[in-house]
Amino acid sequence: MNKAQKWVDLVGKEGYTASPECGCVLPKIKLKIHHTWLFEVPGGLPSRQSSEASFEVNLRPVEGRPGYSEGQFSLNRRIDMTLPRNCTGNGSVQERWQLNALTDPGSGSIRVWHTQLDEEPTGQIECRQGGGVGKMNIDPGVLAGLLGAGETVIPADSTSKTVKASSSRP
Repeated sequence: MNKAQKWVDLVGKEGYTASPECGCVLPKIKLKIHHTWLFEVPGGLPSRQSSEASFEVNLRPVEGRPGYSEGQFSLNRRIDMTLPRNCTGNGSVQERWQLNALTDPGSGSIRVWHTQLDEEPTGQIECRQGGGVGKMNIDPGVLAGLLGAGETVIPADSTSKTVKASSSRP
């Protein structure tokens, strides 16, 4: 320690510059996510529900786990609905995304996992017929508690990767 301090003193403030990059530089990972979902129930009210969301997540390195990064993002998504022309509606759902990535030091590729959890949606549908008005809340059975999960590998030679996944629910 004494010899190191002596060297710093000899070099002076102008000659010695320590920077965060001194030593190991951990990679910075930013994911740009564009996610869509669609539920169709012919003859249902609503007959179609859909949503699109775009966001970015910065992943941070996890101490003690070389090559491993994680991040999370929360958002309130608008739900678009197809309704009969005498009806109006609005809805939204709160989502939480957890993203994890592992960089392969040999190939440089990045394996990304995501988990998506949805709260019970909120919103209402209002239909007018004749002189009457009927109101109903969005059916939580369709959207509540959705769990999305997936995995993809981003090759080292790419700056972006598009992944499409679909699922059906009874």
